[in-house]
Amino acid sequence: MRQGMTAPFPAMLEGKTTRHHFVSTAAILFIAGWIMAGCGARHLTGSPIKEEGIPKIVAGKTTRAEILTLFGPPYRVESKGDQEVLTYFYGKQSNWTILLYSESRHSADILNVYLNQNGVVSNYAFSEGVAMPERDFPTRPLAVGH
Repeated sequence: MRQGMTAPFPAMLEGKTTRHHFVSTAAILFIAGWIMAGCGARHLTGSPIKEEGIPKIVAGKTTRAEILTLFGPPYRVESKGDQEVLTYFYGKQSNWTILLYSESRHSADILNVYLNQNGVVSNYAFSEGVAMPERDFPTRPLAVGH
């Protein structure tokens, strides 16, 4: 090496650098970076709820057809007594691991629209970013039925 030049590794100054040293150092740096960065994943269930449509829901006035126009098909449809409940669900599951520690977080945006026997909204409820225990978080789409 010429005088006055700097080397990225001290061993290069002594002329002892080999391909083996470089590969070993690169592997160690890669593994250290991978461990520090951890592993992460995000899973989404359902479709995003169009929040701009929520103020347009008026109990006693908005119809089932208007709800479907505003929000599209529901994630789930249920019958509860003399009411029909349209559920819109958008779930977010984040998993990450660093070394031996891992964590999983579940949250959801949920819109429930209650329709009377005439197909008119009687009530509705919207919850955004609700933390959910893993046991309650759907891992597959819910069946749509009456």
